[in-house]
Amino acid sequence: MYLEHVARADFTDLYKLCTQPQIYRYLFDGAPPDWSYLSERIEMALAGASRPGFGFWLLRHPDFPLAGAVDLADGEIPRSRTLTWLLHPALWGRGIAFRMAWTALLTAFEDPEIDLVIADADGDNRASRGLMERLGMSFRREVSFPLGPGVEYGFRRGDEGPDPAPALLEMRG
Repeated sequence: MYLEHVARADFTDLYKLCTQPQIYRYLFDGAPPDWSYLSERIEMALAGASRPGFGFWLLRHPDFPLAGAVDLADGEIPRSRTLTWLLHPALWGRGIAFRMAWTALLTAFEDPEIDLVIADADGDNRASRGLMERLGMSFRREVSFPLGPGVEYGFRRGDEGPDPAPALLEMRG
């Protein structure tokens, strides 16, 4: 398994993954994402691909055309990034999302201007909340989403990470 920068040619596989009910239930507020949203996100990632601590990577796995994705986008707070991940449901519970998220989280701090990485989850998404806590992220605040309450966690430069830390995924492209 490895992470690879997203490309326009990946759009169809990414759309297929994101339109699985187990994925869009939490990540896209209970409805499949619009083509335009994913297309815009890919274009933003391509435009910023040379920026340190920023990117959109796809998880390549020998058994899936596309196994998952992890995204580091500009945060709403100055000097921050927002971390988002998704994983093919057939791979849940194997520690793969943990490895993806940890690899991306550390990548964010390759930009010396970044001090904080933020992630959020719907209130009843126990798996994502647990992953944020395993990463060493700290609860920041409660937030509201279209489908109800949620939580926001953060990881500051210099915070202690997970012990033991997961193996990092190779990043290509």
